[in-house]
This record gives sequence, C-alpha cells and structure tokens, in this order.
Amino acid sequence: MKQFYNKKIKTAIATVILIGGLGMAVNYYPTTPNTIDKPAPKDLPKQTQAADLTMEEKIAQRFKEGAVMLHAKQYKYAITAFQWVLSQQPELPEANVNMGFAMLGLDKNKIAHDFFARTIEIKPTQANAYYGLAIALENMKDIEGARGAMRTFIHLSKKDNPYLPKARAALWVWEEKTKKQ
Repeated sequence: MKQFYNKKIKTAIATVILIGGLGMAVNYYPTTPNTIDKPAPKDLPKQTQAADLTMEEKIAQRFKEGAVMLHAKQYKYAITAFQWVLSQQPELPEANVNMGFAMLGLDKNKIAHDFFARTIEIKPTQANAYYGLAIALENMKDIEGARGAMRTFIHLSKKDNPYLPKARAALWVWEEKTKKQ
C-alpha cells in the first residue's frame, strides 16, 4: 500500500514539474505589445516568435513536445503533437514510431501495430519499431510474430542499447511458451 502511495506522489510531483516547465516555456514567448497604450521600447532584443520559426523548426518543436508527453505518459497529448508532425511530414520514421508507442500506452494495439509497420516500411533499420511491433503483437496474442519482431530488434540494436536485456528476456519467455504448446 505504501508503494502505491509513493508511486502516486512521484507521479504527482513529476506532473507538477512538467506543467511548471511547460508554463515557463509558454511564458517565454512574449505577447505583442499593446501599441494603442504605449509603443514597445526600441532597445528590446528581438525574440523569436512562433510565427518567425521555419516549418522545419515548428516540426522539430512539436516533435519534442510529443516526445516529452510520451515520456510523461501523457499519451493523448503526445498523439496530438505527433498527429500534427505527421500531417506535415508523414514519412518521418521517428514520428511514426513514437505514435505507435503512444498508441501502445492507450492499449490501442492494432493501431500501434500499423504505425510500427509503417515505420518499418519507411526505414527498415529503425530498431525501436521492431521492439514496439513485438509488444503490439504480443498484446494481440501473436507470439510467433512477436518473437520474429523481437529477434530483429535484437539483431539491429547496438550492444549498449538499454532495452536489450528486456528484449532478450521477453524473447526467452515467448520461446518457453511456444515449447510448452
């Protein structure tokens, strides 16, 4: 019971920090001065307005926002950001794979599967797409497909990939299940 409350407290603290950080980021972008009341001082440094960003910078900014939301397990917000990114750049493999992980977070396994498969079509060497595909397939009770995808993830991953031990463990469990059937 104590662990449950500790987890809730940690989640609440992380949420407050995240919201505070986003609030500070929003505050960073100044509003247009009210020129009716008084003109803006001429010696202010020029600050970048959202309108001043190039489309590439806007895409990168929204992608980062989506990634932050994904890591904070705010899946609906992450999906909103990644949907916008994909509306601008549908062939971006990183946005497709992150959309898949956001869908996994909402237990939308078939949709997640489709995003991972799309990522693999775009960039067959995108290792984390195979990891996500394996998880989606496992959730869809396709253990044989999950095994194949996880093997590919392991094959494509660098030796220092922090998800390799977890991937090997999952693969071992799935192979044991298959032996028992």
